[in-house]
Amino acid sequence: MHLTPANLAYFLMDRTLLGADELVAGRVSILDASRRNRNFKVIRQGAPGLFVKQMRDMQTDAMLTLKREAACYELARDIPELARIMPRLIRYDERRHTIVLELLPDAESLLAYHGRNKGFPVEIGRMLGEGIGLYHAKAGALVENEKLKPLLMRQAPVILTLSRGGHHALSHFGRIGPAVSAVLQQHRDFEGLLDALGAEWRFDSLIHGDMKWDNVLVFPAENGLDFRIADWEMADSGDAGGTSARCCRAFFRRGSCPCRSRAECRRKPISAWRRSRSMRCGQCSRPSGRHTRKSEASTTSKGGANSRAVCALARRG
Repeated sequence: MHLTPANLAYFLMDRTLLGADELVAGRVSILDASRRNRNFKVIRQGAPGLFVKQMRDMQTDAMLTLKREAACYELARDIPELARIMPRLIRYDERRHTIVLELLPDAESLLAYHGRNKGFPVEIGRMLGEGIGLYHAKAGALVENEKLKPLLMRQAPVILTLSRGGHHALSHFGRIGPAVSAVLQQHRDFEGLLDALGAEWRFDSLIHGDMKWDNVLVFPAENGLDFRIADWEMADSGDAGGTSARCCRAFFRRGSCPCRSRAECRRKPISAWRRSRSMRCGQCSRPSGRHTRKSEASTTSKGGANSRAVCALARRG
């Protein structure tokens, strides 16, 4: 069963996650927020919302990633340090390859927040540091969890395995992978340094595996802002420093351009490159120069469907 805005309400009612009275009263709206997966936001008047995620690709590997993500969320139910940084799991339907999470009110990705506010408050950095620090204090024991351990792949980052098949793996990274591989093969000394780092990689902690600003959700809280880290599909056993390193990398990529204006940025090749990587749509996080419009279908409980434009960026030459 492939979930759509038209049949999602029935799916949720069958699992007692949505009441018929809410639908009849018109107190439910469903927003299609699909990207790589089928994602839906269920907004309910007077009740907590839901976020529903179903794998689009039903291949074995894809289903394993969702099962791994659900296992991480299930662990968080009993571990406060994990619950602090993860969305709350409502239901995992293994047969339908679907998870239902709490919908964080007025949440947006850290990438979108940064783009909208043209800056990065110290408050968010402090929260991330404290949250990840508390999590890593417990993450070492989690890799031995009897339910989670069989789902972990124990894979070091590709860039640290160049002498052990890493160049072949890079060939599957779109156009950039082969280009990176070619450059590294021209600088064997640097390749050797990366291999040396790979030899020091440890498998002593549960790591996120895909830590980036797009997977950090920030939302209003009583005392300012709060956050959760989503999309644990790539979670693995790895080096505890990996999650922190990936998070810090985003700071350098998004916040390091010294230019005071776009015009100045265009005059500097490296800054222009940073600008093209940084300026992304606040709604869909795709580079702004690659599209002009994206629609988010909105379906109400009354059965009507509306196409609401959430992104209208002009192409930049």
